[in-house]
Amino acid sequence: MRFILAKKELQLLDRVDSEEFVKIAGRVQRKASKRHDAQELERIDSVADEADPAVGAAVAAIDELLGEPEWAAKDEAPARIAPDLLLGAAAHAADLAQLEALGVTAVLNLAPQSCDDPVGSYAAREIGYTALEADDFSDYPLLELHLEQARELYAEVAAAGGTLLVHCFAGVNRSAAIAVALLMLTRRTPLVPTLTSVAALRPFVLTNRSFRRQLAELAVREGLLGGDGLLGGGGGGGEGGGGGGSVGAEEAAPAAAAAAAAAAPDVAAEAAPEAAKKSWWRR
Repeated sequence: MRFILAKKELQLLDRVDSEEFVKIAGRVQRKASKRHDAQELERIDSVADEADPAVGAAVAAIDELLGEPEWAAKDEAPARIAPDLLLGAAAHAADLAQLEALGVTAVLNLAPQSCDDPVGSYAAREIGYTALEADDFSDYPLLELHLEQARELYAEVAAAGGTLLVHCFAGVNRSAAIAVALLMLTRRTPLVPTLTSVAALRPFVLTNRSFRRQLAELAVREGLLGGDGLLGGGGGGGEGGGGGGSVGAEEAAPAAAAAAAAAAPDVAAEAAPEAAKKSWWRR
């Protein structure tokens, strides 16, 4: 990423217009995608699927749902994927006015090696800051290394009635995988409805298929596959889980988002006023 910026004679903290940012982020994402060798991933997937068919079925459901995401022409704001959780990119984390308008009280940066957030300005606005140095390549154990810390941070922010922005450089892979995992674990919503609601708000996510597999493995471990149908309305997922065909993202998104919202605790109402002391301020 630094090489791409150097070719454009830019520094990490230089401000660029949204069109230029989209071009840079798209190029970074294309270069990252080349590291996800398709044949090698297929070989790994086939071996893993034989070992755990449930994970293989979940990955297939994710692939059917997300396909090959297209980079958006504009990426002007982070997606509010839960009342207290935003998913976005480095440019959003640098837009202090927008952060204040969205009520962001804490920022989780999963790519500090690629983007420098304005930490000093955060401090002046009492916005907490945490950096976890994660990578984006096909065999990187993202959830194993970083999910627990992210989960603890999110719990602290939610308990204080705050709002957390999770971001990496482009807001496509690292931050998306962590944010989806956080929603699954805290709301106890199944994998595919969670992904459906997130993708409806931010369609260009999870081009790294290894991260898709890690989310599938997490769903299996946590019992959050959501029934035999996965993409359909198949049973096993709860009361009234009758049969049904495959549900498209456009149909499922409103219901999934409503289900996630209904499952979410009213963190603002439950938070004690004294909890506003931000123990997550700087990590």
